[in-house]
Amino acid sequence: MCKETPRCSIIAAATAGFERPQDCKVTVQLKTEGGISIRLHGANAHMFDRSIRQSAEDALRKLDVFHADVELMDFDSLDFTIRARVATAVRRAVCELQKAGAAVE
Repeated sequence: MCKETPRCSIIAAATAGFERPQDCKVTVQLKTEGGISIRLHGANAHMFDRSIRQSAEDALRKLDVFHADVELMDFDSLDFTIRARVATAVRRAVCELQKAGAAVE
């Protein structure tokens, strides 16, 4: 995760999802720079690492997010669930930015 420094600051964070079977809990921290970082947790995350990362990256790319830290706790969720949870967390973070009066690009 991004440690807030003069070069890389966290501008918003949000969470989506639940810790229950066939779901995942996603926390997204939007940053000013530093690219995408995805940390996976879960009993079977090591077996499906590549497909989980691909689903999360697809969701971020679709929303034009290029700098974020994502922490994903997987409870055997399907790819559409991962994409939906990542998208929801990003939208919530953007909403927080808008409430704070920050310009969203």
